[in-house]
Amino acid sequence: MIRRRYTAEVRLVLIAATVVAALAIAAALLMLNPTETVESEVSLKATDALNVVRVVVTNAHDTLDIVFTGEGYLVDDIPADLVDVKKLIDLLSACGTVTAVRTVTTAPQDLATYGLVNPTARVNITYADESALTLLIGDVERVTGDTYFSVEGNPAIYLMASEHSAG
Repeated sequence: MIRRRYTAEVRLVLIAATVVAALAIAAALLMLNPTETVESEVSLKATDALNVVRVVVTNAHDTLDIVFTGEGYLVDDIPADLVDVKKLIDLLSACGTVTAVRTVTTAPQDLATYGLVNPTARVNITYADESALTLLIGDVERVTGDTYFSVEGNPAIYLMASEHSAG
């Protein structure tokens, strides 16, 4: 009886040793051949926030016009002391560095799928070098909470990080 018990314990030790050896081999192979990380972020504009001279945001409710006057930014008809400066700086930074989390498609079949037949908002950005970018904002993607958008004149559909499209 002692011999059978000893044999069962030896088998368990051998099985455990085999599993550990297999895991060690797998770990070594992964370390020798690391998977390449693919960065999917897409840069659509990369400039300093101070190069943003005008932002016009239009949605179903209203239009907000932010313009650089030479002395500072005028936010529509809102008195300067009521403007949330941090949010204004965040907006200007996001308009200076326009990035997409990823490209959804370069040739969409149906814009309605992304809420871009009648966009939720339109963002016209003008830069100091007189270039401009118009973003058409669509629906929120259900899984990630990111927002579909496109650039006027470009058929591609992108995803914008949710923190850039919120309120």
